[in-house]
Amino acid sequence: MMRRQCLFPLSFYRQVTTLARRAGYRLCTGWLLIPVLLAGWKPVFSQELAYKQYTTKDGLPGSAVYQALQDKEGFLWFATNQGVGRFDGSLFKYFSKEDGLPDNEVIKLYADKHNNIWFISLSGIPAVFYQGKIRQINCKGVVAIAEDPFTDTIYLISVRNEKQASSYGYYQSANTPGNWHFTGTFREAPNNKPVEGWPILRASLPSGTAYYFSYIDGFTNRLTIRNSTSATSFLFTNKGNSSGLFPFISYAFSCPAANKKGIIFASADSLYFAGGNYIQGLLSLQSLGLNLQKDDDISSLFCENDSTLWLCTRHRGLIKINHFMESRRTMEYLFPQAYCTSIVKDAEEGYWVTTMNDGVYYLPNQDFFNLNNIPAINRKDIKCIRNLQDKRLAIGSGDGTIATITPASLQIKVATAWSKQHKNNRILDLWPFGHSLLAGSDKGLFRIQERAWQEFSSIGIRGGIKGLHPVSDGNVLVSHASGATLINWDAQKATRLFASRTTCVAVVNNQYYWGTQHGLYTWANNSTISLGECYPSLSGIINHIDIAPDTALWLSTQEGIVILKNNHIQTIKKEQGLLSHMCRQVLFNDTTAWVATDKGITRIDYQWRGPAFDYIISNITEEDGLVSNDVNQTAIEGNYVWAATAKGISFFSKDYVSRSFSPPHIYVNSMEAGNKTIPVSDTVIMEYPDNNLQIEVSAISFRSGKNIQYEYRLNGQDSNWRKTTNNMIEFAALPFGELIFEVRSINRWGDKNIHPRRILIIKNPPFWKTGRFLVSLYILSITLSGAGFYLFYRNRQRKKEQLFQLTKKMHELEMQSLRSQMNPHFIFNCLSSIQRYILQSDTANANLYLHKFSALIRKILHYSSVSTISLEQEIKMLELYLSLEKMRIGDKMDYQIILSDELQYDNLYIPCMIIQPYVENAVKHGISPLYNQKGMVTIRFRQTPGTVECIIEDNGPGMETSPGKKTPLTGEYSSKGTSITENRINAINSLQPDKIILNIVNKSQLDPSTTGTIIQLSFPVITD
Repeated sequence: MMRRQCLFPLSFYRQVTTLARRAGYRLCTGWLLIPVLLAGWKPVFSQELAYKQYTTKDGLPGSAVYQALQDKEGFLWFATNQGVGRFDGSLFKYFSKEDGLPDNEVIKLYADKHNNIWFISLSGIPAVFYQGKIRQINCKGVVAIAEDPFTDTIYLISVRNEKQASSYGYYQSANTPGNWHFTGTFREAPNNKPVEGWPILRASLPSGTAYYFSYIDGFTNRLTIRNSTSATSFLFTNKGNSSGLFPFISYAFSCPAANKKGIIFASADSLYFAGGNYIQGLLSLQSLGLNLQKDDDISSLFCENDSTLWLCTRHRGLIKINHFMESRRTMEYLFPQAYCTSIVKDAEEGYWVTTMNDGVYYLPNQDFFNLNNIPAINRKDIKCIRNLQDKRLAIGSGDGTIATITPASLQIKVATAWSKQHKNNRILDLWPFGHSLLAGSDKGLFRIQERAWQEFSSIGIRGGIKGLHPVSDGNVLVSHASGATLINWDAQKATRLFASRTTCVAVVNNQYYWGTQHGLYTWANNSTISLGECYPSLSGIINHIDIAPDTALWLSTQEGIVILKNNHIQTIKKEQGLLSHMCRQVLFNDTTAWVATDKGITRIDYQWRGPAFDYIISNITEEDGLVSNDVNQTAIEGNYVWAATAKGISFFSKDYVSRSFSPPHIYVNSMEAGNKTIPVSDTVIMEYPDNNLQIEVSAISFRSGKNIQYEYRLNGQDSNWRKTTNNMIEFAALPFGELIFEVRSINRWGDKNIHPRRILIIKNPPFWKTGRFLVSLYILSITLSGAGFYLFYRNRQRKKEQLFQLTKKMHELEMQSLRSQMNPHFIFNCLSSIQRYILQSDTANANLYLHKFSALIRKILHYSSVSTISLEQEIKMLELYLSLEKMRIGDKMDYQIILSDELQYDNLYIPCMIIQPYVENAVKHGISPLYNQKGMVTIRFRQTPGTVECIIEDNGPGMETSPGKKTPLTGEYSSKGTSITENRINAINSLQPDKIILNIVNKSQLDPSTTGTIIQLSFPVITD
């Protein structure tokens, strides 16, 4: 916060002082430096409205600011000598020649009805800010801009200097945003003199009224007022000033009235009001102290309301004319040393004053004042402020300065002698004590005689004084680093009440209270009582004790405010709206409490309803006008609240309530996707590689300053609002699909936008996740699945076909085996045997043989159609076959079938017609060739885990086999039936996991003294 000193002649000071004494304090409005000189003193006083100064250090492009305006979005625009600045309350955005301006020195701004911002540069080339970009307009010598409400045309008033002649005129174009086409109309000025009688449009109103100015001669001008039905002209003179009013080169000499029913304009010597069909003279410029010989003395005009007119001038600063339409008008001169160029009142009723050399001044309101330019106290840490009996205030600072202020007479007294002797002796508390002043400091307790300011005495108390409170009987209760002490100054007597460090004291109804770092204590019945033991809320650090008019104790703690009334505790913390938990002091005015904190002042309007406590909170900070948020103490004198802060003294009306304006509108400044800037739009389309999305937003609330918060969410992904103080919102990665980005602002009063700003975000997926690709992939998947299914089905069918072929082959082999078993040799032998029995008339044996033969044939035919046969039936078939062979061969052959004890042959199954061919081979090739010995065929069956073994053994000549081979070699002894059977075994083994094992061994290989063949067959166990 920076302040300017305002200097006036001494006569002017006396006039203002007299007015202040006659009319009251309110007439002594801010920014006026009013020193009062009293004999033997050095009283100095400076009072000015609170303001904040923005310079290039804050981001303003240049220190020379020609004009300011606020657009419909709420942004403030500043035309400077180093470009254009757009301000949203927190940050300046800088526009320069690199952004499209024709020249960095921009001297004029204009906002048309479409909210396009026009710039006029010093070089005379205009430009316009349209859809986030600056576009230059190919026109020259432009000095002003106006709109014609009848034809919806925009005019660029221009002066062109070509060679030795000048031409005046204008460019005009239909005001179609983005599609402007300007054509020029000019007249050459003879001898470089003004063009006479040519009406030029310089102002218009939304109601449809247009104002045309024209130059008649050096003393006369004409104003033509045109509306939809008529046009009226008026002459006005310059009263002896030949400079006249030349519409083509006058940069700013008019402004619309607040009610939009007329304009106020300045001629060379007077102010006028022009309505819809009349013109009225207001007052002369000479009466305002303006120099009539300088036509550039008035920079601009601003009509705030029906009674207030502001003039920005070169030599007299800012002039405020109250009741400017009436004879009882009054003037106030503000910033008299500044070259003021324009003033704007924003939507939150704050004022922005631009200057030629000092940047921009922002006045949030006209209710706050600061004391400045007082060397003794200016911008110092004021530790305490206290009311005195005669409507004065006493203040003490951190550097040891003590002074008194008389608000009614605008006087200040500084204890010079004291301050010299007690430099940097912090004054922590002050109290009136008779005709003297008690001061509690780091070096002890002092009593100062105010008349001399040099007569002061002290009582030595160990440790610095933290607080004091005079008692009605003349005693003083003091808190200090070593405890709490009751002092009788006249008797120079000190009574120690408490022996540990204390922070503050208070007295109510002769009852003593003191605060410590461990809670609140009181003195009752000559003993100390800890209230913190009874009330846990009072057991922490107590910063200050204040007594409300209803005798309730309000305790400032580091955890908020604690109120003790009628043994009931009420607490007010930051969660309830308090600015800070660090509370330092409470000031009362009826049922209003002012709480001093390290973050500003909290106003609490409260009311007790029995034990119930109702209250309303409003907060006051630097954004309202405080010189600093770090407030130590407050006091009330007259109609003002005075605040002692870490940077000086502020005061404001005790009726002031910090009020909330409508939540600030959200504006999207810029957008980036994939680190590339994209146009600001309500719909954002992002391609697959673009992952990073940044959205810069602004919520414009100048009263909130930087105390703006934002809430945002991605509707469709997360419904919860996220809060941030950063106006740059970033999403590192976004899911594919459609999302709605919503953002709303929260001002410093906690009010939120009802309707958030919404942006549709479409994140396109990669091509492999697009619908077309997915459909193609779906079709391809179906095709591949179909092809796979077809191949699988085809492979399955092929396997089935192979299985069928194998089964078919097996059946063919079985049939071949059957046929081989039914070979003619066997049948011939059987029939020959039957014939022999018949020839021998052995009818019985013939019939028996024939019976067995027919039974064997029937069994073979029966089991030839099945794949397995029970072991029991297989044994019966083998026994029937061997019995037939026994009858045929006779005594030359014998056989036996041996079954092991563990064999359960009635519940075991083996493939049919596997064993019989090998038995037949043993009879045919093993027994039949024997002539000198009896043949023997032995068949053994046994069961092992998982297998059934059949061993066929004969004592014939044996078979030649290749050593180590388990299958017989094909040779002359090989039987056709056994060959077919081996093929059947191979076919069966190809269809099942458990294999049939065939092993043929020559007995001579095992025992050379023996002959014959052993055939081993191992079948997997089949029980079903």
